Amino acid sequence: GLQAEETKPVEPGAGLCPPHTTSCAILAVIDAIALTRGDCFFTADFTPANLTAWGFQDCQHDTTNDEFGSMLGRLLLPTLPHDYTENSTFMWFPLMPPEAMEKNLTKPGIADKYSFERPGRASGPYIVESYAAVNSIVRDHATFHTPYVPRVQQIFENRASGYVVLLLLGWTLSSNCVRC
Repeated sequence: GLQAEETKPVEPGAGLCPPHTTSCAILAVIDAIALTRGDCFFTADFTPANLTAWGFQDCQHDTTNDEFGSMLGRLLLPTLPHDYTENSTFMWFPLMPPEAMEKNLTKPGIADKYSFERPGRASGPYIVESYAAVNSIVRDHATFHTPYVPRVQQIFENRASGYVVLLLLGWTLSSNCVRC
């Protein structure tokens, strides 16, 4: 079921401001600190040799990211790429009211980097059952385009040719697939 509660008031020293029941669940029932201290993957085995260099780097605390070191937005964006924009405060600060985040981000002068609009609902999957329909969708780049082209181009900017990007996305050359 759905439970809706008002969040705690945002004030200096408040930290996260989830609803009362959520904060009790996090702090009392889960006891995250004890679980983390006793978990071998976060103690002796937390090394690049065990996690791979990429996995180890991905787990590191990065205070220069858009959420000031938090990890929740980094989990939401790849998991729900159609539900959030890359600058959404609903993604980067999901436990904070957008009005409070706008006020807090205005003080250091970085509010213009973020969007405070509520995310729209992502459309659901469509089932295509015939070869002809699939063929027409794949060839119609104006109507059916991949949302991943700009993100992949960002990754490969100045590092690979546009053909690599197109190959990774399974697209042929067209007007909306620009070379990196």
